[in-house]
Amino acid sequence: MPPIRFDIWWSETDHKTVKVDSEQLVGEVVSEIKEQLGDRLPESDQTDTIIEYTLFKAVQGRREPILARKRTLAQTRIVEGELMYLANLRAPWWDQPSAATQHLNPQAAAQAVNVQPRACRIQLSAGYSLELAADGVQLSRNFLLTALPQQLVLLEQAKSFAGLPSRLQAVSREQHCAIVQQGAHWLLRAYAYTYVDGRGLSKGMTTMLARSTTIVLGHNGWPINVRLASS
Repeated sequence: MPPIRFDIWWSETDHKTVKVDSEQLVGEVVSEIKEQLGDRLPESDQTDTIIEYTLFKAVQGRREPILARKRTLAQTRIVEGELMYLANLRAPWWDQPSAATQHLNPQAAAQAVNVQPRACRIQLSAGYSLELAADGVQLSRNFLLTALPQQLVLLEQAKSFAGLPSRLQAVSREQHCAIVQQGAHWLLRAYAYTYVDGRGLSKGMTTMLARSTTIVLGHNGWPINVRLASS
């Protein structure tokens, strides 16, 4: 089977895109990533206990550990463009106070850790927008055909039938990109070529969304404005 690429996060702000064989064992992938990151991953925690690093997979807004280290990526259903995390199995970093809250008193630090993520609203067309749920949204042509006002859809379909350029036709039918929540942040994960504020993202790439972002699905494709609520 061909190699797959996916983004893996090892802290709230640090991530990289890895390319691995889908027939590799989960344990082998963990060892390789640990070796690549080197000193950026501590060997032991504050109690001198050896850290057991584990891959976690984003599933419906949750992070679930992949405990079957002797199974392959394909067997654990890790696919191209997956959103993955590497963390201490017993104490994942997203459950810990960030460096910015370490100086706070325990009550203030707990409040900071429990801050809810910003609300995310996407504007699909003029005068039409929707607020995303915690599990985000998968953007595709099929999604737009059902979510956009019918009059606008009919206009775009008429353009296509007449042989005229239609922005909807540039959007992948089944899966173009996803907007997902990670902690207090929102990320865009590309399955097909997507522009984020003019910067192109190819398949498998992920970027953190700013407070105000314009994304375009494909070359001369459908534009969508993303707005995050003030923290």
